[in-house]
Amino acid sequence: MCSRGQEPVHDYLEAVSADGQATHRAMVQRLKPLRVQVHTITYDNGKEFAGHRQTTQRLCTQVFFAPLPITRGNGG
Repeated sequence: MCSRGQEPVHDYLEAVSADGQATHRAMVQRLKPLRVQVHTITYDNGKEFAGHRQTTQRLCTQVFFAPLPITRGNGG
């Protein structure tokens, strides 16, 4: 859910490259104003989240990674 006409964070992140530093910068830019409310972030295991340590430090939050799927659906 978005308020004040802001685009969803996930749509913003899709626009950046798969580079870990670009994703880190985008996450910090979008979440820094909300960091009092952001306690944890859960990522999938994509390489675009390689900058997760810097994101953790800048936002003073914990980062978790989703477990790998046991089975894949027909789409993958």
